[in-house]
Amino acid sequence: MARLRSVAALISVRTRNVEYECSIDDGKGYVDSYIMRLQGLVGEQPEAFAVLDQVRALLKAMDDGQEEYQRPNNELLDVIKTAAANGKQEPQLLVCSYVGFYGRDLGDAGWGCGYRNAQMLLASLLQWPSTATTLKTELKYPFVPNISAMQLLLQDAWSSGFSRFAAAELDGIVSDSSKWIGTAEIQALFSSLKLECHIRDFTHARIALDAGKQVIARATKVECLRLQQEMFTFAYDYFTRLGTTGDLFVPPLYLQYEGHSRTIIGLDITDVGVEDPQKRMEKVGFLLFDPANTQWDVELKGKEKPTRKYYKEKVFHAMASFQEPMYQILYFTGKVLTDREYRDMLQAGCGFPRAGANDGFEDYSHLLS
Repeated sequence: MARLRSVAALISVRTRNVEYECSIDDGKGYVDSYIMRLQGLVGEQPEAFAVLDQVRALLKAMDDGQEEYQRPNNELLDVIKTAAANGKQEPQLLVCSYVGFYGRDLGDAGWGCGYRNAQMLLASLLQWPSTATTLKTELKYPFVPNISAMQLLLQDAWSSGFSRFAAAELDGIVSDSSKWIGTAEIQALFSSLKLECHIRDFTHARIALDAGKQVIARATKVECLRLQQEMFTFAYDYFTRLGTTGDLFVPPLYLQYEGHSRTIIGLDITDVGVEDPQKRMEKVGFLLFDPANTQWDVELKGKEKPTRKYYKEKVFHAMASFQEPMYQILYFTGKVLTDREYRDMLQAGCGFPRAGANDGFEDYSHLLS
């Protein structure tokens, strides 16, 4: 298996600068997509086909092994903190306890962001004492699964009755395909593994008419600012509340919006005291791991020179940059579902905080007033 991982890593690092267009399902799974793109790079010479056959055999063996070949740099969070500190002032960061970075490669570029983010969450949850034992038991192995294995786990979750509407939209099948997945699928996956997770919606979407058709109205500056503030205060409470409950372990968050998802690994609150609300949102922001990057881009640049430029380009995203009309954040409580709660999660609408319900999060809006 170590040899297989080395070969896959070598190919991916050699092709990490190749740009890919986002794709819809083309009927090809991870291995077929990998080979199809690799063939486009090496051409159609006779000797190339022999190499492709060997690579396919190696990829298939690795894929059947279920374990993800990418190996995260466990010191990456420290690298990021060092990079953030190379500015004009000492940074104030709220950062998750552990996360591994998993990025796109030839097999999933353009469609695999949901799976890569789920791998980042799994890497963290496998380190969390509150969730690790249950997760290893339910997975039946102690490692982060590869995309093909995760597709089968998701289908098992659907077969158990989780997220029936999302399952119906994808015809109940994702294995051997490049179908996108989002928040509903991620929640179904982790709920089936008996881990409590919830989804919080953030939206300023309003319906308007355009040539007789219903469309989402363009947001005003006030609406954008309010959404940015709401997302920031929610994340602030998440990273501070879990860190002060005595558990002292804070996993990352899953962030979804139209067409893409990323992992929130922390917050930069250095300039939270700026008085003007709009300028404040330009200064504070999320620390994100974006699976549209390759693992080698993010980790090698950080290792070589953890500069402020690296921090700004690869990790920090000001709240003012979040201009989409709708976002979803999935978060974990550290609680293992009881048998009754497990059954309850099979009901439509479960996993979303009820209007007016207290899900344990405080109001930190005073930070932004």
